Amino acid sequence: MPALELLVALLSLVVWLPAQAGIILHVAAGTDAKLAAEVQRSIDAFNGIAAEHFGVTLDKPTFVNLCPSEACYIESLRVERGYSADKAEQVGRLTSGLATPGKNTVFLKLTNPAGLANARFTMAHELTHMLQGQLVGQFGGMERANRWIKEGMADWMGALVAKRLGSQSLEKWRLDRVNRLRGASDPVAPGEMDGLSFDAWTRLMDQKRLPYEMADLMMMALAEKKGEGIFPALVAYMQCMDSFSLESTCFREHFGLAQREFYAGFEGWYQQAMKGGKALEMVAEGDIPEASQALVEAAFGQAQGLLRERLGSALPITLRVFLLPDRAAMSAAIARELGRSQEEADKLARGSSSLWQDSVVFFDLGRLDTPERLAAITASTVTGRYLQVVGSNKGQLHWLGNGLRDYIASAALDALALRSLAESHRLRSDNLRLAGKGLPSLGELQTAESYRKAQGKYGASVVVHYAAAAVDQLVADKGAATLGKWVRASKAGGDPAETFSGSFGESAGAVGEALDVRLKGAIAG
Repeated sequence: MPALELLVALLSLVVWLPAQAGIILHVAAGTDAKLAAEVQRSIDAFNGIAAEHFGVTLDKPTFVNLCPSEACYIESLRVERGYSADKAEQVGRLTSGLATPGKNTVFLKLTNPAGLANARFTMAHELTHMLQGQLVGQFGGMERANRWIKEGMADWMGALVAKRLGSQSLEKWRLDRVNRLRGASDPVAPGEMDGLSFDAWTRLMDQKRLPYEMADLMMMALAEKKGEGIFPALVAYMQCMDSFSLESTCFREHFGLAQREFYAGFEGWYQQAMKGGKALEMVAEGDIPEASQALVEAAFGQAQGLLRERLGSALPITLRVFLLPDRAAMSAAIARELGRSQEEADKLARGSSSLWQDSVVFFDLGRLDTPERLAAITASTVTGRYLQVVGSNKGQLHWLGNGLRDYIASAALDALALRSLAESHRLRSDNLRLAGKGLPSLGELQTAESYRKAQGKYGASVVVHYAAAAVDQLVADKGAATLGKWVRASKAGGDPAETFSGSFGESAGAVGEALDVRLKGAIAG
């Protein structure tokens, strides 16, 4: 079916829902009902916040089109925005929503049924662009307004709506932005943010230079300077675009300082944020013993020290760790901080005694009920996030990532005098020697999916211990520093399997086969 016919077919099978006065939802056939409901909740919250803080609401009819597939979304951008096929594909791949104030339309890409929080945030973000279009008037003001202000304001509204709807705290939103910039290989510099066109902004996104995150921090810094006055100042700035004043003049008049003065001050603010405070922020909910808090802090410090000493670098971001007394408390924290439904949060809490996402970590101390377990999961979590931030996992060489987590955790337990390395190795050897279903090969443990299948086939503990034994042997053969080199190379190169050869001098397949022979021979002997 030709692309235009596909769009017509999708948008002809819509349900028209009046979400709020002046806003009409077009829900295309196939759109997840829960996501559509969350979009309507976001619209309600957006209008409430806009009225309270900005003193204005949308007063023009706005048509919000919900696309259940990327194909629908991309074709919508091509037809409605007049993009070329290549540009529509690029923007459609990189974004989750796009507003066209001049045509009073918004398109959202809703392809992930679990993405309730993202649906709320994106809807509020795009409606903010519609509000900006209303404020700037009809004389090209939307293009004259500085893009980082438009995008930072829209993201901030998304965060305020997310907070009101229980998706996430503002503290997590801010920390996520700081951490993403800390972990980026080549983040956009503050001095590059002034006067960006849409195409230049899109290129920065495609290059993974994180312009949204930088705009968000710039907006936070501007808000700190203005305090509660930031809301009317943003409205006045956007309205100033409907005049013949220069953009820089509007900035000075309504934010109270010249742009160059703001940029100079922000550079220092940004550098301080990048240095950060403590690498660990603990939030103890309920009756959490001080000894448990002290142990998490000690295990965190040990893991960071081991990563720095053996692999050559440590986790560069801050983790916010929630210590929770039981599964019910963990479920409630997941729902509150991550914006999951209670049903989803319950499922996640049932499935594991620990969970991390972005900058936050959840520990259920009811199940992590011994010092050894709590310290091990802390060190393993630090290493896991290190691999994500400093390296580029991409779901490949799963055995190496999981084995490295166990390697650092075992060393941390030894340093904390909770379990010696000799005891860890003995327990691992006994488990592998007594494996009733045989042993896996490392070729079966390459991806997350194949790793899970192997756990079902051989047993979870056997697979975990086999991966750990493989990494121990690899470290003995090549040195831990070589592992650190591979982690950093995978970030720069983007493909862990390809960069493995450059770091270790052999292909991952050849090394894996040799390790299999040696490990299975040693276990059998």
